Amino acid sequence: MDSGVLERVGGVQSDHKGWIQSPAFDLTFFALSPLIGLVLAVIGLQYAGSVPAILVAATYWIGVPHYLASFAFYMGDENRSYAREFWLLFYAGPILICVAVAVLYLGGAGNIVHAVLFVWNIYHVATQSSGILSLYRRLAGGSDSERVRAHRTIVFANAAMAFWFLDRFPPLWNLLVGVHPELPQLLKWSCLVAALSYGVAYARALRIRAAQMSPAEATFLTSSLLLFTPYLWLDDSQFATLAMLVGHFIQYLAIVWLLNRRKYGSLKGSRTQRWLGRFGESWRVVAIFMLVAGILFLLLDRGSQAFRLYTGFMILFNSLALAHFWLDGLIWAFKNPYIRRTVGPYLTLEANRLP
Repeated sequence: MDSGVLERVGGVQSDHKGWIQSPAFDLTFFALSPLIGLVLAVIGLQYAGSVPAILVAATYWIGVPHYLASFAFYMGDENRSYAREFWLLFYAGPILICVAVAVLYLGGAGNIVHAVLFVWNIYHVATQSSGILSLYRRLAGGSDSERVRAHRTIVFANAAMAFWFLDRFPPLWNLLVGVHPELPQLLKWSCLVAALSYGVAYARALRIRAAQMSPAEATFLTSSLLLFTPYLWLDDSQFATLAMLVGHFIQYLAIVWLLNRRKYGSLKGSRTQRWLGRFGESWRVVAIFMLVAGILFLLLDRGSQAFRLYTGFMILFNSLALAHFWLDGLIWAFKNPYIRRTVGPYLTLEANRLP
């Protein structure tokens, strides 16, 4: 990538080597953002363990925009053409998910939806952490051969914590014990053993790496491994999930904003693509979007309860979450040559400048 492209997309400065954007930006929005969820969890403990209103508010004003941010993919001209080419994945997939959720809820099997959300959420969050860690690895000059071990270490470590007190989440617990009473125990211990096994292999790979881990990579790895700790010390599973997700929400919004800022900031094109550029110009537009989206879903929540249509809202909200999981598995899949070409260069600009 030539210097002109770097200048156009706002390349990382040389004194920020190893960071995706800068130490201040990365620490605030990536590595240390989970601390916000932990602080809110501590606040919640002052309310006899109930989920505090501030944590619920975070779900609407940060969580909902994070779910909707996946659909920004369709606003890019090139991405829209690519999605139409693979319409079965990008259009039919989300529609089928919504239909399946509606059928399960209306058929009295909503607990299956909740169980799927719980398990898929673990994988989704851990994979995002692994993906951002891969950016830091590339910026630090690490080997791509570490990717699988790093990813599986994070996935199984996060899963072990989420499954450790699985009896606190009845929808999945009841499904598992219905198969065999000891299945939840087998699941949590298997995840712990897998996390330790892959963790040892990953540690060995890091020890023989030619380039040492950068402070950015080490800090984010530590944050990713500790992200699911609320499940170990909060009795309410919903409370623990929200506390964990706050950091994830912030990370996701930051990486999407940064990508759109660098990629679309100076590009012309269709009206929707120009809007992506506007979102990247300042935080004001982003803040307005987050506020409006949060208020809209809060009103839908309260209105559906008032008119006894809450099942409809749950179908909408959980369909949105599952569609987000599905789309993210496509639009952030760096093993896909299209994604590597259209996303990777804008998030690892400094790596392209290394000799």
